Amino acid sequence: MSLAIPPRVPTLDMVPQLVLDLTDPAATDPTLTGAKAANLARARADGFATVPGVVITTAAVDAGVTTPEVRRAVLAATRRLGDADLVVRSSSTIEDIGTSSMAGRFTSVLDVRGTDQVLAAIDTVIDSAETVRDTDGRRRPIAVLIQRQIPAVVGGVMFGLDPVSGERRHLVIEAVAGGPDRLVGGGVLADHYVITRHGRFVRATHTGGAPVLTRHHRHHLARIARRAASRFGSPQDIEWLIDARGAIWFLQSRPVTAAPDDTIGRHRSRRSVLLGPGPLAETFPAPLRPLEVDLWITPLRTGIARALHAVGAATPGALERSPVVTVIGGRPAVDLELIGIVDGRTTMRRRLAPSRMLRRLATAWRVGRLRVAFPSLADTVVRTIDRDLAGIDHPSTLDTSGLAELLTAAVDELATVHTYEVLAGMLHAGDVNDGGVTAAGRALVALVAGRAAGWDDATIIARTPVVLALVPPRLDAPS
Repeated sequence: MSLAIPPRVPTLDMVPQLVLDLTDPAATDPTLTGAKAANLARARADGFATVPGVVITTAAVDAGVTTPEVRRAVLAATRRLGDADLVVRSSSTIEDIGTSSMAGRFTSVLDVRGTDQVLAAIDTVIDSAETVRDTDGRRRPIAVLIQRQIPAVVGGVMFGLDPVSGERRHLVIEAVAGGPDRLVGGGVLADHYVITRHGRFVRATHTGGAPVLTRHHRHHLARIARRAASRFGSPQDIEWLIDARGAIWFLQSRPVTAAPDDTIGRHRSRRSVLLGPGPLAETFPAPLRPLEVDLWITPLRTGIARALHAVGAATPGALERSPVVTVIGGRPAVDLELIGIVDGRTTMRRRLAPSRMLRRLATAWRVGRLRVAFPSLADTVVRTIDRDLAGIDHPSTLDTSGLAELLTAAVDELATVHTYEVLAGMLHAGDVNDGGVTAAGRALVALVAGRAAGWDDATIIARTPVVLALVPPRLDAPS
């Protein structure tokens, strides 16, 4: 007879490292310090100008930050950072990796000073991870990064390639007055610079919100981008700031995840892309902020691509080579040839290509089947959306975790809504008198009916939320 030996319950004496300085070689292990902190530790070891900091390891977070041993280690480590304001940030094991940056999904706390504020900020950052899951729906380990807060004159982000076109000969810089958190959070519009990989000026769009980057700073940022791409093995999305002395600080680095597929760059010589506002101009009449781009343009791109593929209006290869929808200077632009606004055929060979004729036949067959089912599907979608919108609490009543969860779900759902909306436009023109089956058409009908009934705007929105399709989306729009 054998006796079953119960597994040993982990205790703090089994946790080898609770808090690590970024200078510690062990800090480069992303399983221990998370991807963000590990990247910074690697950058610091390679001579990048990173801000001094410490990391509460994943092991310490799992053991419990409120335990006396962890608390003592945390407070001792933060005292080593000196008498300065601190910034407390997340460093998850699924954050800042090649497949997804998870940018904006975790909370960062600025202007932290004193023991009570440090401990409260750590709790806030850890709590923000509760609603974030990996692609399999699992919560993954998180570390907490604590650094000195450097007062910034100018801050921003830099992409190691052009995220619009995939062009690797260019770098794109977005700069704002103050720290880069103002840009990442979507609070301000940025000055937009395109430079070569060696810092030579290509073009710029100024909003007046930040001092113009000097030639010296452009060349210095270009050197940072080249070194980071070499160190991390791919073009990087880098957060940076310039302090009052003119020094550039390297704040964060992650692979560029918003860029078009590499196939775009490989096929650029075969097909140029004609971009324009097209039908997007009415929906987005003003430039978008970075957070608005993440919330609205990504699902719009997905929805259009799905719809074009569903009816055979575009081949998988054409969708792969096209940005479909992108953003230039804050303004959305669509591939005009892909959506059929302009005809890009330029040669007799292309006009007579048998493959094009076969695709048209396949499209006609698919459209014929979809036309039968689509009106009822669209009606169901509109009713479902109205019901779901009516059931959502006002954002002002949600805490940070609830709001993050809502925004995450909204991006996925918007992609589905856009797919139906585009299909509606392609497949079912509808009756002019009933507004057709597009959201905009139904919104106009609902608005006219509400006005005729004597309802005010709040009542119309509450009873028929589809009217919101007529309002340009803005994060800072008045309620």
